[in-house]
Amino acid sequence: MNPTPSTADSTESPIDKVFARVNYERRAIDEGTEFRLDTIRLILRRLGDPHLKLNVVHIAGTKGKGSTARFVARIGSEWGLKTAIYSSPHFERYTERFVVDNCEISADILNPVLARVLAVVEELDQEIQKGLIDLRPATFFDISTATAFLLFAEQGAELVALEVGLGGRLDSTNVCQSMATIVTSISLDHTRQLGSSTTQIAAEKAAIIKSQVPAICGRVDDAVFGVIHKQAQKVGADLTRMDHQFGMVPDSLRREGVEIVFDYCDRQTGKTLPELRIKTLGEHQARNACLAVTAILRIAPQLEAQPYEFKSDLDAAIRQGLARTELPGRLELVGQRPYLVADMAHNEASIAAMIQSLKGLSVSGETQAIFSCSRDKDHVAMLRVMTEFFDRIILTTFENNPRSQSLEILHRDARLMTESDVENLSTEWVAISSPKSAFEHARNLATGEGLIVICGSIFLVGELLPIARKTLSSHD
Repeated sequence: MNPTPSTADSTESPIDKVFARVNYERRAIDEGTEFRLDTIRLILRRLGDPHLKLNVVHIAGTKGKGSTARFVARIGSEWGLKTAIYSSPHFERYTERFVVDNCEISADILNPVLARVLAVVEELDQEIQKGLIDLRPATFFDISTATAFLLFAEQGAELVALEVGLGGRLDSTNVCQSMATIVTSISLDHTRQLGSSTTQIAAEKAAIIKSQVPAICGRVDDAVFGVIHKQAQKVGADLTRMDHQFGMVPDSLRREGVEIVFDYCDRQTGKTLPELRIKTLGEHQARNACLAVTAILRIAPQLEAQPYEFKSDLDAAIRQGLARTELPGRLELVGQRPYLVADMAHNEASIAAMIQSLKGLSVSGETQAIFSCSRDKDHVAMLRVMTEFFDRIILTTFENNPRSQSLEILHRDARLMTESDVENLSTEWVAISSPKSAFEHARNLATGEGLIVICGSIFLVGELLPIARKTLSSHD
């Protein structure tokens, strides 16, 4: 049995109390840690089961969850629905995790709801301590997820895009009763918790698929799809696969400035939507947009049967929703001359996708990356891909999360890579412990024709984005 958390200081705000709980976004998961959904189910039951009152699109996957969630919600809001997004982790503020009608919820609205959840949690703590019930104490993510469900129900959300935190099967969000489920992509990530192969990871993520609920699968290899298909068959879910039943019309994708343009086709229904536009440098985001569109099309009949006030036809809502979706920190073009891009790519596959998109920029000067990552990521694999594109890689740490890989290890492995592979000799390595100083170093070396990319972790992007924006605004 895990020890029950000590009672927090009564002067702390509800948000402070949440951060005092066990938080696996800020520490490694202990060997032998057992995750179960009993705790969050009991918390929600005592809150009146708010999660059962919501129309949910549940989204799992190694990459693309957050973007897909934003596309789903924005399409819904353009259609006339009151929408909500629950995502994790956050860039700068805890409140970023909770979005209603495309706006981050304010602390003034969140804190009272959070306080009610904490009251139930603290009551549960006492029962666990006294041995009245045999449960694991609620974690940071349990509390955050329960708060999202309660908040969205009380705000009257009519469509919720719910992003899985880690895995799927035993993730706190998996207590929801979804209208549709999406598995965006599968690649190696969180292998200690989810498995050492993509098929093992797929089994964990596919476990969000529910009985008789439409399931949508992104671009995956045949072995991974086999695992997802097996889960869908087991629970009796209708499964559609990207590039088979739906997706982009072949050869339709193109870039126009900072927009991606493509044609969508749903072969299952025969529906086509030409010239869809999204604001991003990332061509891979078109696939996330296709996932969102497909999910909305699959659940549209159920939503239309409810007494909601729709303000436009669905085709127009899809078109406007995609065009108006903001994707902060996802190949975000922060500035130009030099190009300054922030991307939360945090594994080998997402780094490769990032670089493929960056090649579309007209860069004639030096290419620089500011890089750090969490200790549980394969930094060597990411850096090896990066050496093929970047002239200079500035290694750093992030300061607001203890999971940062040490600068010494990053620099050591970079040197070993250079010594073992002659092709890496053209990449200059710099090690600077402070992310702010690393950014200033890159800015000082940059020319107007160059490129600076912040990548490797959402935590690094979260720390540097405010600094980058402030620096750019002071030079306007």
